[in-house]
Amino acid sequence: MALIGPLAPANLFASQALTVSEGATPSSRLPVGMLSKLQVNVANAGASTSVTIDIYGSPSLTSVRKTHLATFTLGAAVGAVPYEAGRYIEKDAIPSYIYAVATNTDAANVASITCTLDRWR
Repeated sequence: MALIGPLAPANLFASQALTVSEGATPSSRLPVGMLSKLQVNVANAGASTSVTIDIYGSPSLTSVRKTHLATFTLGAAVGAVPYEAGRYIEKDAIPSYIYAVATNTDAANVASITCTLDRWR
């Protein structure tokens, strides 16, 4: 498949607030199977010093089967600058659907999570 160009970025989380020591919060699943390139970018704009975002792939919208693609452990934002990380998902590893699960394990601080996908067809 030839690289046609970038699509508009898609958010799995957009400034999602995670309360203190909140359990796992999953995002909606997004179809990505026809993409030729995929970059996952995550950020914490909150004060939480320990928030984990796991990225999973799935063969369908409702399947319980999942493939673990990446884990990001984020610290606290510094002033107005969020704590950020990113990872390229190899073309052969791009699943049919992708979703994120965010967990805040900080006992005293709230997280504000954004998970954005840069996509190419």
